Amino acid sequence: MLQELDDGRCHISCEVVGDPSDPMTTQRAAIFKPLGLELTRQMEAAMGRTPEDAGSVDLPPRPPEPKEVIESKLIPCERCGTVVAMLIFAPNATDAGHLEDYARKMYPHYNHLNVPTWIIGPALGEGPLIERPADVLKVWPAREPIQGCHLRNSIRSWISLLRGIVINAVVVPGKHSSRHE
Repeated sequence: MLQELDDGRCHISCEVVGDPSDPMTTQRAAIFKPLGLELTRQMEAAMGRTPEDAGSVDLPPRPPEPKEVIESKLIPCERCGTVVAMLIFAPNATDAGHLEDYARKMYPHYNHLNVPTWIIGPALGEGPLIERPADVLKVWPAREPIQGCHLRNSIRSWISLLRGIVINAVVVPGKHSSRHE
């Protein structure tokens, strides 16, 4: 971000968005840091470097983060009601970058819940809704590659998957765990 200062200087600030505990934030920073440093170096070469004794910089306050409502569904165990999965609906995620945006924005929520979580994009293409594919990204507990799923096939798969999560669950006092552990 470039910010003009009251004394005519320009302050360059390189920031990476995301929860600091999200491993993807670390990956984004590793990619962006060399780019930000190179951009700063080239701007200093073109505009001249500010002397080190020019004084401190008082940065203007950050604008407030925009508020956004993201639809999600918590899937409870049929027996005990404990949340066993989370589905996040991403109606504007028409590509991998937008799915990643939803993953970044919702990280604190699925990290806190610590249940299997998928981000489901919109149905893509033309034709009947049930025939159109949608991109699905599993983000928790381990990230998986984006998969294209057709709704007709996916509905049965989702029901099986969610039943499998619930069927494989055993209630232990104060805990919800899998039989296979």
